[in-house]
Amino acid sequence: MAKKTKNTTKTTAVSAAASALITLTGFPPLVGNNPTTLILAEFPGDCSLYVGEYYVNPSNCFRSIIADKYGLPKPVSYSDLKKCLDTNHIALWDVFETRTINGKNVTNKPNNIAAFLKGHPTICKIIFNGRKAEKEFKKMRILFNKNNLFYAPSTSGALGKTYQIKFNAWAQLLP
Repeated sequence: MAKKTKNTTKTTAVSAAASALITLTGFPPLVGNNPTTLILAEFPGDCSLYVGEYYVNPSNCFRSIIADKYGLPKPVSYSDLKKCLDTNHIALWDVFETRTINGKNVTNKPNNIAAFLKGHPTICKIIFNGRKAEKEFKKMRILFNKNNLFYAPSTSGALGKTYQIKFNAWAQLLP
């Protein structure tokens, strides 16, 4: 009698997707005239990448914080967000330009933040949207006045701080 063996060559859709190579590309910076503050996040979330706008996910409170700080109606449209940031001399960007996912391995390519800062010498303050952005920026060893680097709690909805705690921290740091 022949011995039964498992078919080990079958690949399920899930395992095929887990081994796929995917490269995601972030956004160019939002920067207006004479920015004095740069907000750096890590990388756009899936919803933002899908829509092509920063901070689209309704569970992310960044747009609400901007609305409450500067008196904008909610929900904040992308054009109103960009105008508000420009009016208040705030630039917005991410630490990473691309994110490559190969199965369980993730590789990030950093944006050239040093060149960006050199091209925008009016920026004198950086606010990190979360610890991951702060940590990755510091790995880059960019020369910038350490007294003008500020951490703010991540605006992601995935983290457990209340909106009020996040708003209070951000409101103190924003111009």
